[in-house]
Amino acid sequence: EKLGPVERLYNCAAIMPFGKLVEQDNAIIHKQMAINYGGLVNITQAVLPGMLQRGHGDFVSFASMAAIIPMLYTGAYTASKFAVRAFTETLYHENMNSGIRFACVCPPAVATPLLQQGRDTVWPKMLESQGAPLAPRVVIDAIEAALKKGKFFVYPNRDAKIGVFMRRLFPGLIWKQVHEVEGF
Repeated sequence: EKLGPVERLYNCAAIMPFGKLVEQDNAIIHKQMAINYGGLVNITQAVLPGMLQRGHGDFVSFASMAAIIPMLYTGAYTASKFAVRAFTETLYHENMNSGIRFACVCPPAVATPLLQQGRDTVWPKMLESQGAPLAPRVVIDAIEAALKKGKFFVYPNRDAKIGVFMRRLFPGLIWKQVHEVEGF
């Protein structure tokens, strides 16, 4: 009320404890879905109607490369990010000509405090093999560029773009690499 209506929404709330799906506590798996996906649903219903009524605004939702390429030990997190991606993509298509600019951000690991949650549980070797996490500024700059160009999906670096391409064309090859790196 004091600051005026929300002009840009960033949905990036997430938790990221990792582990094998059959070994993770059931409550942790459900909590990831409640926060990572449920938070998106809640913020959408709270903010998007006003944007639609005004006919403008930016709706930026953070999925992850995990929403494109699942890995061992990341099943619950990956499932929640698949849900974020599907929800955001459907939302975009349902409101395509509304004046709202939508973006679904799918970054690889980003140097934020969230990564420590994964490291404190089970850190996949695949994530180590990808090199240093991206700087947050790289992701923000990619979002700005995508919004200006009217691009929905935001893949903030070359590796993310290659990952999308590889997943589409060679899904079995991706899983083969994951198993080789993880050792099972």
